[in-house]
Amino acid sequence: MNQIHTHSEPSASNNPIITFGWSETWSQTLADHFPLRNPSLNQIGRVISAHRTQWTLITLKGVVHASIAGHFHELDNTERPVVGDWVICNEIQSDSTVIDAIIPRTNLLKRVAPGKHDSDQAVAANVDRVFIVGGLDEDHEPRRLRRYVALVKGCDAEPIVVLNKSDLGTDTETQINELHGIDAPIHCVSVEQQTGLDQLAPYLSPGSTIALLGSSGVGKSTLINALTKSEQRETGAIRSDDSKGRHTTTSRELISHCSGAIIMDTPGMRELALSSDASDLDSSFSDLTALTTECRFNDCSHQGEPGCAVQAAIDQGIISQDHFADYQKLEREQIVNTER
Repeated sequence: MNQIHTHSEPSASNNPIITFGWSETWSQTLADHFPLRNPSLNQIGRVISAHRTQWTLITLKGVVHASIAGHFHELDNTERPVVGDWVICNEIQSDSTVIDAIIPRTNLLKRVAPGKHDSDQAVAANVDRVFIVGGLDEDHEPRRLRRYVALVKGCDAEPIVVLNKSDLGTDTETQINELHGIDAPIHCVSVEQQTGLDQLAPYLSPGSTIALLGSSGVGKSTLINALTKSEQRETGAIRSDDSKGRHTTTSRELISHCSGAIIMDTPGMRELALSSDASDLDSSFSDLTALTTECRFNDCSHQGEPGCAVQAAIDQGIISQDHFADYQKLEREQIVNTER
């Protein structure tokens, strides 16, 4: 097996790419998939931010700006470099770095492209965990949180629901119960009051990449500032008339954490249509999917057939009709996206 050039690899304490998640596993992936090229670590970078025509990389030389090779322009946007990708460059220089290849990803978070519905949009690559951030104020949206869990599970990442603004919640217990059936841990925190944040520390393991997803105003950037004990993320006030937030994060960006974890902030999403091949409804409605296995007929539509366990649970008040309606809506959406 060909070996990559690691004989002069710097120690972790002064190696920028190790700080951003490079490991022996990635070294092996590089050797396995590019045995003939045998690229050196001097040609490796991780995308820490991406814009329309420019990608910012962390490399052995530090932060550099790069463009992409011409062959990428012929590919779907999900096949072009995105934040979190490890890439190979022809030559890393301050003014002429070109990304030539993407090292195979462990996963890709993606959704249906906003306003198009006929193509997917990449959100982030090589993500281990996702903090799905919601608010316990008037902007509490259980349906949206379920969508996020389905998205994250479907992309083979670990979802963790973080309900911020617990100091503003009027009935926290009821709000948590509205998330019944979600296959993900749920934590209530208040960034403003600095409470509950210690619950998140175990997820910040060295070398892991944690993305934050959520709508505008739930406090993603403020949470990052609290976790990193800094003010490097701009934050914005909430509109008092509807508890909606203003967009303060306009692009995705990787940030190193003192724990050794890497944190990714993302812009708030106004639309979240689930990609048909990258979502897992069972993870958002585990209580419902468990009931469907108890129906008398395998093809039960849960619309009045005899022996329907779902309808029986609704009649008995075990699950609500609204909860079932949410499931049906997302199920229909997935079918439509598959057909398109």
